[in-house]
Amino acid sequence: MPISPGIYALHRAAAPPPAPALLEDEATGLRLATGPAAGSGAAVTIVLSGTLRHPHLGSFGPGEALVGDGTAALQGDAVCLGISCAPAAAPPAPLALRRRAHPVLPPCDPTPADLLISGRPEQTDLTLFRDATGRFGAGFWTSTAYHRRSIAFPKFEVMHLTGGWIELAEETGATHRFDAGDTFLIAKGTRCDWKTGGMEKLFCSYVPN
Repeated sequence: MPISPGIYALHRAAAPPPAPALLEDEATGLRLATGPAAGSGAAVTIVLSGTLRHPHLGSFGPGEALVGDGTAALQGDAVCLGISCAPAAAPPAPLALRRRAHPVLPPCDPTPADLLISGRPEQTDLTLFRDATGRFGAGFWTSTAYHRRSIAFPKFEVMHLTGGWIELAEETGATHRFDAGDTFLIAKGTRCDWKTGGMEKLFCSYVPN
């Protein structure tokens, strides 16, 4: 089944852990699965609740992620979101994505002025993982307050808010608000505007051919 344009709430921080579920886009090979992490084979595993323990990289809590080594002997009570895409290259080397390990992120080019409804924000970006194709990656991004007009989103992106909030208004009339600890997907082709009072996120994005 395709993952149609839209905004998908994958987990709310205030809600119980999500039940096992699967989103899969056959045309692009993108796959998102919630549930226990062990044996998932996911390229990127984001902890949604509980604790995940890796034999070499230590413990991971909510909002932290493990890149690669998805079939390792993982332990713990974590419920996770596993993200992968096909065709997959060689599995990436194991890597921990923990925001606390990167207290200061480098500045990046802000949202283009022609997309802004508000004033110009200050934004930072640190991409820590990118696959051999350059189209699948993960890292951290922050922004001060801004409001951006609606455009067709150019990629699939999972976002876990590590701080702040965001409101997304689709051209269909649907509106969504996400706060710190929430996890969601914006599918490629979704037309929505963005409004935030300031936000920090862990992201995993995929740009299909």
